[in-house]
Amino acid sequence: MKTAAARGLLWAWLLAAPAAAHEQPMAYIGIEAAGANTLQVLTKDARRGERTLPPLQLSLRPACVQRGQAEVTVTEEALIRRWQLQCSAAMEAHRLHIDGLNSVRPEALVHIRAGAASRYQRATRDAPEVALTPTDRNATPSVATYFLLGIEHILAGPDHLLFVLGLVLVLWRAGRGVGAWIGTVTAFTLAHSITLSLATLGALRLPPAPVEAVIALSILLLAVELARAGPPEPGREAPPSWTFRFPWAVAFGFGLLHGFGFAGALADIGLPPAAEAWALASFNLGVEAGQLLFIAALLLLRALGRWLPTAPTAQLATHALGGIACYWLLVRVTTLGAA
Repeated sequence: MKTAAARGLLWAWLLAAPAAAHEQPMAYIGIEAAGANTLQVLTKDARRGERTLPPLQLSLRPACVQRGQAEVTVTEEALIRRWQLQCSAAMEAHRLHIDGLNSVRPEALVHIRAGAASRYQRATRDAPEVALTPTDRNATPSVATYFLLGIEHILAGPDHLLFVLGLVLVLWRAGRGVGAWIGTVTAFTLAHSITLSLATLGALRLPPAPVEAVIALSILLLAVELARAGPPEPGREAPPSWTFRFPWAVAFGFGLLHGFGFAGALADIGLPPAAEAWALASFNLGVEAGQLLFIAALLLLRALGRWLPTAPTAQLATHALGGIACYWLLVRVTTLGAA
């Protein structure tokens, strides 16, 4: 038992450092043709509590001249800047280069628009240049873009995946079958879909710092319940707690809070004009697709007999889960107190 705990703490230490942040923020850049050789530019750089990331620096080839001063707006989630450029040629003749993409903020979503023509393209630190050529279609191509963003968000969001892992361990410890897996994950999906939609559309919002702290607490709760239950032994049943009797209810309750966490990614970049519903649905479906990929991987490991059937592996996962959750909770509560 002591050996398992020590290994769990070691894994927690190794995993917590690179995964301490809830997510990597994404910048948004909107460029719209606003007249003869005139461009309207909008940038949205994410804020994390009291910390504002340095604004991205944009340059165009051929060069354009800025008209007047940039209009700056600071919100709880972002630093927003708007300005106009006077260029020597039409928008499609230009290429945009973005400086400032790095390991903290590795990519930006660029929206290029000229009348009804619109295009979305992602710029990364490895490919920071974008051609300012809109397509002949309207904003609905953003469906695929936001779907991929949803997949990446869930797969790059370790706290959400660790909560799902904790649910899977609870279901295994309680002796539940695949049907219970599906029902519990469906409850989690339904819950975070509700609050993701409400938060993104502005109907209901919570401050991000307390939400992230409670998300860490939700993982810690599952780890504590698993540690109290201990490994499965012949004749030893799981404790009669709510977590083991009604895992779907626990998944739904905390899923409501996780939905506010998912909404943080969309708060960074916003929803595209005239396609809000499509983009929101696509992002939500992308989150579910990424979650199902994770569940499928766990089921595959279980089918191969290389994971869940062994008690020592489950104990190791439980200790690692608890150690990482404790670390996140301390960091996020400390940040909350300093805000």
